Amino acid sequence: MSSVPPPVVKPDISFIEDLLVGLEAGTICIPRIQRPFVWKPEAIRALFDSIKRGYPIGNLLLWETDEKVSMASRVGPFDAPSRAEGKVSYVLDGHQRLSTLWGVLRLPKDHPMDGKQSNWRWWLWYDPKRDDFVHRRKADPAKYFVSMSSVMKTMDLLRYGREVSKLFPNEAGFYIPRAEKMAESILKYRVSVTRIVGGSLEDAVEIFSRLNTRGTQLTPDQMVSALTYREGEFNLSERIDDIMGSMAAFHFDSIERKYIFQAVCAAAGIRAKRRVLVPRLEKLRTDTIPSDVDRAETSLIAAAEFLRDRVGVCSHRLLPYSYQLVMLAEFFRHCKKPNETALTTLERWFWATSLSGWFAGARPDALDRGLTEMGNFAQSKIVTGNQFSEMPLDDPVQPFPKRFDSRGARVRALLLMMLIRRPRDMNGELVDVSALMGKRGSAAIPYICQQNVANLRSSPGNRIMLERMPGTSIVTQLQELNAIATDKRDEVLHSHWIAKDAYDALLSGDGVQFIELRAGYLEAEERAFIAELGLEPPTEESSLDDEPDTDADE
Repeated sequence: MSSVPPPVVKPDISFIEDLLVGLEAGTICIPRIQRPFVWKPEAIRALFDSIKRGYPIGNLLLWETDEKVSMASRVGPFDAPSRAEGKVSYVLDGHQRLSTLWGVLRLPKDHPMDGKQSNWRWWLWYDPKRDDFVHRRKADPAKYFVSMSSVMKTMDLLRYGREVSKLFPNEAGFYIPRAEKMAESILKYRVSVTRIVGGSLEDAVEIFSRLNTRGTQLTPDQMVSALTYREGEFNLSERIDDIMGSMAAFHFDSIERKYIFQAVCAAAGIRAKRRVLVPRLEKLRTDTIPSDVDRAETSLIAAAEFLRDRVGVCSHRLLPYSYQLVMLAEFFRHCKKPNETALTTLERWFWATSLSGWFAGARPDALDRGLTEMGNFAQSKIVTGNQFSEMPLDDPVQPFPKRFDSRGARVRALLLMMLIRRPRDMNGELVDVSALMGKRGSAAIPYICQQNVANLRSSPGNRIMLERMPGTSIVTQLQELNAIATDKRDEVLHSHWIAKDAYDALLSGDGVQFIELRAGYLEAEERAFIAELGLEPPTEESSLDDEPDTDADE
């Protein structure tokens, strides 16, 4: 256990001026992070509009410590000031906002005004006529515009008042009060700040992870890299970027990177004991971590190959639970060349955990025990799949879903079964499922009947893996199959799990009967599939199938 005293977390407020002074003095510092300044001009304008209106702009997270952390070389348009001696406050969350405030409000008069967005985005103006903030990429700003670099400088504002009174004597009584009110809103605005005082690096990342709820923020592995990186050393986050690139061949490159990070931690022998996975960071700074990451990459690729080739997961959007990838990577880390018996058991494990919803209720300690169990199985310490105890393969399957929601694990498991027949398009050609999902997302599985189907529109019987032709409904596309050769038509319909009685209902225009018959057919076929796998069928109805499933650690 660390001997560092636990951190004190204090909510606070700061004036913008105080934050800028801290940046200039080097007492507030930006760690070297993976994301440089990325805000577009519209985001800069929106930030200042929120401040002018008194709206909240989000909480800043600062870590006050005397630990030395690698610094960003630039903050906004400026070279970063040198770090002050002693304790400083590192910005863990709020880099983009703070850089925007500093770059715009402290912009020197000699900063370039040219056509490069990296330059002109910092020149922000306030238009008192429209009561709005504007950028002027090409045209010169109007003489009554207020440069935002002057609003915290009393002499500059006085000079603005004199010039506007001289140039616009009739409008000055309107422009100047508006400009002064805007400037006052900036000066008096109070920013919400959460200060982590003291504590270890692990504490800081743990708190960051718990508060990190917005999609644009750094992930834990990026924060670990930001706070541990030393020039010339191994960079964990960059290697995870490389692994994400390697996973693109299996259409897994858009999976949340935290699962890649968790596979790395598992390869390094690190286990989580908290809800948010934050490893013992000193382990990630040892000489072994580069080889641990290499092993994790190899095992993740093997896991993706297994998912694609053995169970038909050709995109991360079809994976019922993302943590299944981590578990499978742990298996292949221990077992490079499994025999057919092991692979068959692994398939059964995949379907059992997907259909029973084991991951939906698993807490971090259960996931850790599951990883250990998977490693034991890979090393033949478990002889058969029936000896899994943490992840039992005989839990009852969840009931057939009444609603089709592609975010749900149970629905994804059903969809994977449906893809076993390899769906075909209206020409009889195989549908490229991974390409279609990459292009269309959830729209790759459109509704068949849109109207006059009562409350059955969201039924699994009303969805199909097929691209809709421009100007033609899915119903029409399917009905037009009746005009082609019978064997080709039947092949297409069979690939989409549409039996003859259901198709006859569709031809007659009875959408309700079509959906009911097709859903019943899918359910019966799925029961046969479950029985073939040797899994326990559903024992009772449940409302869980109406809600999207999520991974336990999300």
